[in-house]
Parts: sequence; structure tokens; C-alpha cells
Amino acid sequence: MMRISVTLLLISTLVLSSCGSWQTSNANPRNWFGRSNSIPADTEVGGEPLLLTETNPLLPANGGKGLFSRPEPEDVSQSVETITSLKIERTPTGAIIYATALASRQGAFAAGLRLQEPDEDAPSVMTLSFRVNYPANPTPVGSDRTRTVHAAYSITHQQLAQIRTVRVEGAQNARESRRQ
Repeated sequence: MMRISVTLLLISTLVLSSCGSWQTSNANPRNWFGRSNSIPADTEVGGEPLLLTETNPLLPANGGKGLFSRPEPEDVSQSVETITSLKIERTPTGAIIYATALASRQGAFAAGLRLQEPDEDAPSVMTLSFRVNYPANPTPVGSDRTRTVHAAYSITHQQLAQIRTVRVEGAQNARESRRQ
């Protein structure tokens, strides 16, 4: 019995190896299109100039709202009580702003830093608002350790080039870090 199974295995291996390779097979999705070639770009379509600013006909004209789309959720976040620390670390793509804060009570969730509109008087100041959501039911105040919340915000080199000061605001205070 063992001799028959080994013989069948060897025969099936030889038959399969004699088949065409996967690279030239029509079952290979990479072979469905040929290699790409560089061609000059068309500037006219049917005698009319090609407009690159035309809208996409596949997107709805009502601003992307579909038949089953839901309305934007209401923002119920609040400013965190006190900003306790602010740290900015460089990355290969820019920088990450880390902020730590104390919430007014326990249970704060969905913490985040939100970019505020730049002030016309100080365009080189990036202002971020530290926002959190609280549970609907009342929660105890608790110790500082149980109310500590962390959030981060990433910025690119292009954004960083225009910024001299980063400011993170809470309900009772704000912390700033200036470029050296």
C-alpha cells in the first residue's frame, strides 16, 4: 500500500511540474495586462480641450451625502480641566506633540488634540485644544492618577516649518513650547 501511494505521489509531481509555469499562465492576474509603456499625455478629447477640473461623475453632486448616510454626530466633547505636561518629539516625517492633562472627573474617554484656527495676529503659533468626552452618568472625581489623560498630535515638516510656538489649551490653563 505504501509503495502505491509513493508511486502516485511521484507521478503527480512529474505531471504537475511539466505544466506551464505560473508566470505565463492566464490564471495569473499579473498577466492580464501587458507591461506599461510611456506615452505622451492627451490634451484634447474629441477635438475639445481636456479639463482637469471636471467633477467626478461617479461621486454624488450633493457633496458626498448618500441615500443612507447619517447626519454628522453632535460634538459633545469638553475641554480638559488642566494641562499638566507638553512634550514635542521629532520624527522622520515631522514631529509628534504629546500632551498630558487632568480631567475634571474619572471616566474621560476619546481624548484628542484638535487644531484651532490660526490667530491672524500670531500666524506662527499652532494652537491645539485638548478635548475629552465624559460618560453620561456622573462619575466620582477620584485621585489625580485616575483622572490623567494622554493625547498626541502628529505634524509634518511642512507644518513645522511655519510654526514657532505650539500651544495646548485646557479649561483652566494652557502650556506652550517654543522652538529654540
